[in-house]
Amino acid sequence: MLTVLATASVMVGLAQCILNPKVALIGASGTVFCLIMLTAMLAGRSGRIPLTMLLVAALYLGRELVGLFAKDGISQTAHILGAALGMILGLVMRGNSSPRYPTSRRS
Repeated sequence: MLTVLATASVMVGLAQCILNPKVALIGASGTVFCLIMLTAMLAGRSGRIPLTMLLVAALYLGRELVGLFAKDGISQTAHILGAALGMILGLVMRGNSSPRYPTSRRS
């Protein structure tokens, strides 16, 4: 968990510095979005896209995409990058884990 938090914080912070160097980040909302999407990706059965991930992506990321061009002082870019990183980490973690619901064998 510490590795995920550190990775998300560093990656979102660096991306923000590259994309918008005149604006400083305060807070960890990009990291929180990473954790939200990571949790949604890890839900459900292996080999399938979880419905929870689709719902979370539609609700949270849809809102961020709509507000992307607003001048509200919130870094939607950090939120979107954090969410993308969470989805990528979720795919990697799902690929490395054993199936959550193994099929039963009949003898």
